[in-house]
Amino acid sequence: MHRLLALIFTFFMLSGIAVAGNGINQKPETTKGDSTNFLPEEYFIDKAFKYVQNPKRGFITADNKVSFGLHEVGRGSAGTATVKLQHLVDDIPVKYSILFIHYKWDGKMYGTGGNFYEVPADLNTSPAINKEQAEKIAIAALPPPLIEDMPPVEIVKSELLIDKIKDEFKLIWYIATGYGPYHADCQEFEIDAHTGNILIQRSELIY
Repeated sequence: MHRLLALIFTFFMLSGIAVAGNGINQKPETTKGDSTNFLPEEYFIDKAFKYVQNPKRGFITADNKVSFGLHEVGRGSAGTATVKLQHLVDDIPVKYSILFIHYKWDGKMYGTGGNFYEVPADLNTSPAINKEQAEKIAIAALPPPLIEDMPPVEIVKSELLIDKIKDEFKLIWYIATGYGPYHADCQEFEIDAHTGNILIQRSELIY
């Protein structure tokens, strides 16, 4: 009887050691919420670009007109990441066409969001008027200043973009103007880059 009990005790002891040993020998994983062990930002950026460049996703066209640029990366407190990629056509940003690619703390993608606009392949992306000409058109169209003795008007921003206006994609010059260093009485313009026509003009606050 004593011998039987000793064998049973020895069996359980050996089983316990084996289980403990298996736990110790397991490869440690990235710890959720441990900021000292977060995956680096570059890891998520690389994964995001590989995702959109995969032909199976349908983003990249055969003529190589479509590409992406990094817009920004957002990190969560638990190590999650959202990579935002700006959609480009012939290296020109498509307004509001930004993909959001979401990753868990362990690097696994769990969803996508944002917008991706399919720009017609025959859109002419060569502007007929240059930036300086578009800026002159915008300044000439400015309303009178709100108050007297305003500082000189300044060009706050000039950028060539593709925008969808009234269900039609247009190549436009986005021009923002303002008075003085605080950009008082700011005006935004979207000017057709082929005709020079002002498509949109509105008052905005730009900082």
